[in-house]
Amino acid sequence: MFTALGGSLEFLVFEPRDFVAQGDKVVVLGYYEARVKSTGKTYSSEWVMAWTIDNGQVVKFREYADTAAELAAFKP
Repeated sequence: MFTALGGSLEFLVFEPRDFVAQGDKVVVLGYYEARVKSTGKTYSSEWVMAWTIDNGQVVKFREYADTAAELAAFKP
């Protein structure tokens, strides 16, 4: 997943701001700004990433962000 992101995006800002952990869950709140390599357009979003960890391995990952802004940046 992260390799694919690196191939299409250049992150200008990536700021994890708050971390909340309970049991096997970790939730991170943050902000990023990115440039789409194919279009040169930039976008920004606050985001939430939710991770579930089992035995030291990530078993579930969800991200919530402004996908409309991201989609617009990918359009030529």
